[in-house]
Amino acid sequence: MNSSDELYKVFQKKRKILADLVQRQIKVLYSLSMTEPEESIRQLEERLLTDTFKVLVIGEFNRGKSTFINALLRINQEVLPTDILECTAIINELKWGEKPRALLHFKKAALASTHSPVDIPYNQLKEYVVIKDSSKKEQEIHETPYEKVELFWPLELCRNGVEIIDSPGLNANDVRQQITIDYLSRIDAVLFVLSCEQLGTRSEKEMIDIIRKCGHEYIFFICNRYNDIRRSEEQAKVRQSALSQFTNLTKLGKNGIF
Repeated sequence: MNSSDELYKVFQKKRKILADLVQRQIKVLYSLSMTEPEESIRQLEERLLTDTFKVLVIGEFNRGKSTFINALLRINQEVLPTDILECTAIINELKWGEKPRALLHFKKAALASTHSPVDIPYNQLKEYVVIKDSSKKEQEIHETPYEKVELFWPLELCRNGVEIIDSPGLNANDVRQQITIDYLSRIDAVLFVLSCEQLGTRSEKEMIDIIRKCGHEYIFFICNRYNDIRRSEEQAKVRQSALSQFTNLTKLGKNGIF
């Protein structure tokens, strides 16, 4: 058994202990007829009892989120769209699967009541998850009948229940950004993708503050495009800038900055 397997087992054990405590609280609230707080705690219980560990990959538009996840898949083919003129409009959930497969889910308010999730070719995700006309972004997000795509892949990282979530880019459209913010309550960890070309914009700092207020204080910061910086002295400046800006924004400290 490798160290990651051992850590995952420890995590699951602690999660079960916390779930037991939550169940006790539910019984107390039920005896006091406190139905409203009971419902929110039941949602927490449901999340704790699941066998999955959800990692949300988050970042502003054109920071390389989808490119980063495509690299994890280790194939010479683009699966998640990465065109800078297009943008992801819905959530993409990367999960373990023996064979590559994509499952498209409909919005509950749209066709979910009459349409079950449908299989789609995984190499044609672009046709379903992106917005191509920048002048109609908000309209298309509202009108799309799709909620999310589940992408199943034989990725060893996901074998033990880890799910990697590709979210719509931030700071390009309020509606799309809200989709990502709403998803924060469902996840266990945050991987924030930044660009070394422009580290720590004001809007990025504002989003980090929102993430921390949602209870996610163990944030992983990925400083993308580091290799695009050719001069060693400039690389050193970028490293120092990342450490000074983000070390205090995650309880992982400098170990959470990559």
